[in-house]
Amino acid sequence: MITELIQFPEFLNRLDQKIGPEGILAQKQKNSILQNGMFESPDEKDQFSLYYEVYGRGDKKILMICGFSGSMDEFRRFLLPMIEHPEYQVCMYNNRGIPPSQAKKFKGQTTAILAHDAHLLVKHLGWQKVNIASASMGSMIALEFASQFPDQTESMIIMCGTAGPYTPSFQTFNEKHHEYNDMTGLEFVTQSTENNPYPCIKEPILILIQQFRAILKHEV
Repeated sequence: MITELIQFPEFLNRLDQKIGPEGILAQKQKNSILQNGMFESPDEKDQFSLYYEVYGRGDKKILMICGFSGSMDEFRRFLLPMIEHPEYQVCMYNNRGIPPSQAKKFKGQTTAILAHDAHLLVKHLGWQKVNIASASMGSMIALEFASQFPDQTESMIIMCGTAGPYTPSFQTFNEKHHEYNDMTGLEFVTQSTENNPYPCIKEPILILIQQFRAILKHEV
């Protein structure tokens, strides 16, 4: 870790909360970080911030985009083998509204908006081209990114993604798949499990609702 490039050391404390085998990996992640920071939106009408972390010094730039309700640590097991290769530099970030990233005015979200967020972050880092690794909603954002900014996109790994659209309405979705709310609905993902070492942050319910609506409206 290079101390002068760590702007927010307090945001790394989450990695000390992991236990067991995951705790060992989290410490490897903490010891490997090159830089962290907070990108602030320049648009006064759309104020948000993106917390990001950078690993490695290579010329091949990799941007990892989180899925629905996800935080960057979900990519830990992809990140650690990747940064063993000196040719790679990896940036992970939390989408707007997922702490410590912020969405100050809770503007309605779309995958196109979130892709533009990623574009602004890439510019902030001074990267010319990126190789994107993404999962779930992150893959939808990645497809939007490639559609909007083809000159910035070198390659993509799309996991569990779709070009959309999702045809049924939200109400129809719940009527046909009532088990969703019992298993993976918003109520479930916002519950805290007392003995679960994984969640280190509380996610705002309004952001999760906006992300879910963005998924349902997604079409590239």
